[in-house]
Amino acid sequence: MRLNWRKSVIGLVVLAVVVLLINVVFFNAMPKPKRLALPVEVDYTLTDAQFARSASALLGKPLLTGNRVEILRDGVDIYAAKLDAIKRAERSITFETYEFWGEEAAGSARC
Repeated sequence: MRLNWRKSVIGLVVLAVVVLLINVVFFNAMPKPKRLALPVEVDYTLTDAQFARSASALLGKPLLTGNRVEILRDGVDIYAAKLDAIKRAERSITFETYEFWGEEAAGSARC
């Protein structure tokens, strides 16, 4: 009886170590979020050609002709725009969303 109890304890310890190792490997393999270390300073507007070049370089995806950039200020506008884009889409939709949590995180970022 005592031998079976020891085997069970050893089995549970081995299982716990295996689960721990799998978690460490899995979470280290996940991509890390990209964060800007310094504020991005711009001297152009959404309609300038430089905006399209900069956005394409920062996001890793080109802004294509026929696409548009629109600043949406609150959840109601964002949700309505998403539903409208889905409804009108011919092939695909790409959304880029930037969220700021709290006044300190957003700083003086105002659209």
